[in-house]
Amino acid sequence: SRDRGAVVCVVTRLTYGDLSEYSEKIAWYLQNEKGVGKGDLVGVMLQRDTYLLPSIYGILKAGAAYVPIDPNFPPERIRKILGDSNMKVVFTRAEFTKDLEMTEVSFVDIEASIGDILSTNSEAFQMDVKGTDLAYVIYTSGTTGNPKGVMIEHHSVVNRISWMQKAYPIQSEDVLLQKTPIVFDVSVWELFWWSWR
Repeated sequence: SRDRGAVVCVVTRLTYGDLSEYSEKIAWYLQNEKGVGKGDLVGVMLQRDTYLLPSIYGILKAGAAYVPIDPNFPPERIRKILGDSNMKVVFTRAEFTKDLEMTEVSFVDIEASIGDILSTNSEAFQMDVKGTDLAYVIYTSGTTGNPKGVMIEHHSVVNRISWMQKAYPIQSEDVLLQKTPIVFDVSVWELFWWSWR
């Protein structure tokens, strides 16, 4: 049901309907206001908060792939990730960007922008996403000490979640704790498994 709770963050609660609406509007914003298209990379530099899941789901609905960035990374590491990925948009909060000063990247303060994003009546373009399209890119430390992006396609995510559901089936009454930082791939099943049913 659209009215059932989907996301709880401290005292904030989003229903499945809220999550669907938020992510759809974020997808529209990316497509129409930021020129994001299929296969583009969009950064998510957020901690666990109300807008984390809507941002990630919105990026995927826009046909793009998300790149998780830990706001606690040193600024030089963040700059290297941003430069290497060539992304143009990053969902974040203003306090996480004060030391970055990168004019080629559009840092979107999601909390400050969400009101305008949600005010549109338009719907995002429906993307024809294939299993071989990118879902996310996670940067590792790399053997050289420089961040190195690992590209994961949609079919890999679906395969993992499908196996998880067969091995440890969850029901609609179950609750998943999103405890793993999103810069680690273990976070993926926490971000998506609960929405499988």
